[in-house]
Amino acid sequence: MIIIYNSLTGFTEKYAKLLAKNLGFEAKSLNDYKQIPKNSEVIFLGWVYAGFIQGLKKAERKFKVKAIIAVGVSDETETTILNLAKQNKISERELFFLRGGVAIDKLKGFKKFLLSMVLKSQYNHEQQVENLSGKKMEINWLDVLQNGIDFVDEKKLKPIIQWYSDFLKNNGTNN
Repeated sequence: MIIIYNSLTGFTEKYAKLLAKNLGFEAKSLNDYKQIPKNSEVIFLGWVYAGFIQGLKKAERKFKVKAIIAVGVSDETETTILNLAKQNKISERELFFLRGGVAIDKLKGFKKFLLSMVLKSQYNHEQQVENLSGKKMEINWLDVLQNGIDFVDEKKLKPIIQWYSDFLKNNGTNN
């Protein structure tokens, strides 16, 4: 199994490398797809833009995608996962969602404009979220637009690691 990722601002790449470390795999960028054998079994991580998991279609054409991990700025809820599954036509494989972060300074053009509009309109100016230590903290989304925020947390990988353990048991393989 190989971990393949498509990252724009670095949050998806961070999660891919953390997952690779935890599972003992390599994490490779989708940009390096020519170096990876066609039809390899992969866990794919892609960033979310306008409800679509970026790079997923390309990964599906090249590899056997066993699980999909979407990384975005939305809340980590069942509704988020259901919407992503519907919009990306995912039904037969495992789908996970991880909250990545905002790095507005790494975006350009329309992507930067769209993220700014989404954050300004979709979220109240302040929102309570759990920080890495599990404590509630207030986030001012207008401040996030200027300074960014990183929600990447290795502990959030536990359900994915458990899924992989179950996957191995059910498929009788050690790859």
